[in-house]
Amino acid sequence: MSSDSFDYIIVGGGSAGCVLANRLSEDPSVSVALIEAGGEHNRFLLNMPLGYGKTVYSPTYSWQIFSEPEPEANNRRFYHPRGRVLGGSSAINGLLYIRGQHADYDDWAAGGATGWGWQDVKPYFMKSEDQCRGANEWHGSGGPQRVEDARDTYPIEKCLIEAGVNTGLRHNDDFNGASQDGIGRYQATMKNGRRWSTADAFLAPVRRRNNLTVLTKATAERVEFEDRRATGVAVRKGRGLRQIRANREVLLCAGAFQSPQLLQLSGIGAGSLLQKFGIDVTVDNPNVGANLHDHAGAPMSWKLRNENDSLNQQLRFPNVVFAAVRYLFKRRGVMAMPAASVGIFADSSGEGGRPDLQFHCLPVTGDVKAEIENGALSLDPFPGLTIMPYPTRPRSRGRVQINSPDPGALPSIKMNWFSDPQDLQVLLRGMRMAQNIIDTEPLASHVASRVYPGPKDDSDDAFIDFVRSLSHTGYHPVGSCRMGSDDASVVDCDLRVRGVDGLRVVDGSVIPSVISGNTNAPIIMIAEKISDSIRAADR
Repeated sequence: MSSDSFDYIIVGGGSAGCVLANRLSEDPSVSVALIEAGGEHNRFLLNMPLGYGKTVYSPTYSWQIFSEPEPEANNRRFYHPRGRVLGGSSAINGLLYIRGQHADYDDWAAGGATGWGWQDVKPYFMKSEDQCRGANEWHGSGGPQRVEDARDTYPIEKCLIEAGVNTGLRHNDDFNGASQDGIGRYQATMKNGRRWSTADAFLAPVRRRNNLTVLTKATAERVEFEDRRATGVAVRKGRGLRQIRANREVLLCAGAFQSPQLLQLSGIGAGSLLQKFGIDVTVDNPNVGANLHDHAGAPMSWKLRNENDSLNQQLRFPNVVFAAVRYLFKRRGVMAMPAASVGIFADSSGEGGRPDLQFHCLPVTGDVKAEIENGALSLDPFPGLTIMPYPTRPRSRGRVQINSPDPGALPSIKMNWFSDPQDLQVLLRGMRMAQNIIDTEPLASHVASRVYPGPKDDSDDAFIDFVRSLSHTGYHPVGSCRMGSDDASVVDCDLRVRGVDGLRVVDGSVIPSVISGNTNAPIIMIAEKISDSIRAADR
């Protein structure tokens, strides 16, 4: 670092941190430091969309975070990888670009997150977007974040969409337009077949600004205070610990697990918890780390009759070598695919109301049990199709909290999956909806048998046993530093931490209730909106 003092210190170079670094450093009169515990993002596996199959399991690129045993999921410990490079989880995620339903944001506003209704946030989605289809009423063009259609499509996807329409779903070619419900193809954060993380979109173009300093492989250990005002951050790089001073604000962008951890290590959290570990209490707020939640689904799979209907064979040796070479030279093929090609948003009641289910569909299957037990995907030797439904607005809530005063120790995480029985009932209806689509032509004649759950038992008990044994996270943790107007919220509606000055949290942890879909796009939006608020306050 060229200096130990900056106007703004951003902790975490993920989706929100990269946006803030870009927008705040637009003003040449202010100095900005971006502190990232991980390394650089420009690696082949990170750039290749399907590389996430490796990077999410690599300690080089992701935090190896596991939950505590989950009581309603057979006491399994769920794996929750988070990005450990510039770009954060946008550098290792499944690339799906979903904003959520307009009503999700109106619900935020109605629940006390004043100023976060749909009409408030829509301009910021459009500001950041560079939509491959061009600008219109719902989409922006020319923004940093490129959004594209998949470069290749496959015949089985067309059969799946037609079968879904034949069950009564509407064909929707834009889940981020006027209405979310229906079946269609996902769009992804890609540019010319390459992953376009927030590090690519927002950080790389401005990296040479004189007023922006980026420090990688540096861990923020705590926020420093003077008279309840955040004055800087203690940062460890290698064996050395240094104090970086913030002249204006510290902005925590470490994510739903590590932002509350950093608050607690800095003396903001439940007083009894902090005292247990000998941490002086600056703000006694038991809600720090509470309200943690995520999407959880059931990865159902079917064996297909025709090898050409699936991508399993293309991903097995030696075909995977040719696929990688094709991607290297043409940016096409299976390696340029996002985590799901076809999506569904539907009302589990079947009455056409507001969707409470999302489905990820992909013509690839693996041994789900082996993946859960061994921490790596093992492809099936036969052609297959995966459909994973999950409730879009789960009610179950968990928590994240420190279990050591050591900043290098990962926090304790508990999601409490399915502790609210409604989540399980919505998921069961989603599983039956998936099976109904499979049984409908023109898809039915392509399917040989169901693999997960087992092919012989369609009872509720069998489906529930499958959910408890093999359910999977959607990788969308949010809520642990909830924003709101009430005193119990962790941050106010400008994301300022209650009880202190000069400190904000800007990431998915501030989301009061998870949106109906994938969370990367909303986190980018949150950072865009708060960047405007910060700059307006400085004028």
